Amino acid sequence: MPIASPFDGVITAVNTILNEKPELINQDPYGEGWIALITPSHLEEDKQSLMTAEKYFELMKSRINKLKSSKREV
Repeated sequence: MPIASPFDGVITAVNTILNEKPELINQDPYGEGWIALITPSHLEEDKQSLMTAEKYFELMKSRINKLKSSKREV
């Protein structure tokens, strides 16, 4: 099953504990609540296209502003 990810890779493990305890994702996301392990296919290349949090925020702000102005035009 495809998932949204900032890089290309292969899922090598899935945390099946989440089937019984999905709340672990929120309670312990960096411990027992992990979702999957992914082995990157082209990590060095993919890292070049990653954004900083600031750049991502600006991109989202720009998209929201475009949506707001297109709704005003209707």
